[in-house]
Amino acid sequence: YYNRLKKYDLALENLLLAKQHHDSHDYRDYKEYGRKLGILYFNIGDKAKALSSIKDYHKKRWSIHIDKFYYQYRNYVHDLMDINEFKVALETALEAHNKYKEESTARLVGHVYKKECDYKNALKFYKLALEFNNKDLFYHKEIGDCYLALNEKDKAIESYRQPTVIEPNDETHWYWLGEFYYKLKMEDKALECYVKPTTFEKANSRTWKKLAEFYSEIGKLNLALEACIKSTEFDNLSYYDWCELGHLYRMKLKKYTQAKECYEKSIELEPSCADGWNGLGNVYLYLENNEKAIDCYLKAIEYTEAADSIVSIYHSNLASSYIDTKDYDKAYKAAKEALTLN
Repeated sequence: YYNRLKKYDLALENLLLAKQHHDSHDYRDYKEYGRKLGILYFNIGDKAKALSSIKDYHKKRWSIHIDKFYYQYRNYVHDLMDINEFKVALETALEAHNKYKEESTARLVGHVYKKECDYKNALKFYKLALEFNNKDLFYHKEIGDCYLALNEKDKAIESYRQPTVIEPNDETHWYWLGEFYYKLKMEDKALECYVKPTTFEKANSRTWKKLAEFYSEIGKLNLALEACIKSTEFDNLSYYDWCELGHLYRMKLKKYTQAKECYEKSIELEPSCADGWNGLGNVYLYLENNEKAIDCYLKAIEYTEAADSIVSIYHSNLASSYIDTKDYDKAYKAAKEALTLN
């Protein structure tokens, strides 16, 4: 509770008290009283105790040697980076690589170097990882990012293009390239990449929705609306597809009637779709139908399994509707809950 409120000193005090009264050796408890303890020490500015706690957690968790890179090193390196111990993280990643010399260790070292903005060394290890496994085309994306950071634009573009050359019918690779071109302010090139998947034989609702989102991003709202309509012409749209389409209509295109229809179809297919209920509540809020908005937000809260930050938004929306209906007591309770969760 204190951690959620970002009162880290009080959270730490209570976690230490809990640790004193707990003697289990289950690894999940090591995570609770080791890893979390390290993060809390980091949040209050005690870097030495943060590092000590993280080290102790991993030492106890893996007291019996396991000859597996993932379990022995990866999580430890990521935990070290979470508390900004990049020097120790790099030493540990290099230790792993010198020991195993495999794709996953090369990737880990590259990741640490990239986090430290040492793009030259990151590039070296991402290339090495690609040599170990040339079927993982994501490495081309990582290599492209490094080239761009090193101001080698042409090499960056070529790296991002490689996945579309090797697997030209994979839509994901075209979206990578499209996002990259857009980052470079090459809008026409980016648009070509978003259009390309809609020409594939396996084009579906989501490929057209991605195109609609990009049209919306670049301000071509009429074309975005056409792409949205096209995306509904396919069979077997899931509740998730309808919900995402509702978001696009509501947030980008400001077409609330169409958004309402999409959210309703989403909920019809999956009555426990919390995101759909929240979206429908937002439509009713815009239409000034606060009673129905409140019902929708309550449904979203009832069904949600989302992270606290998302649930906080549902409570915040609920508070807004209660304010509009002048039910200030309920508005206060909903707003307080939103604040607690965020």
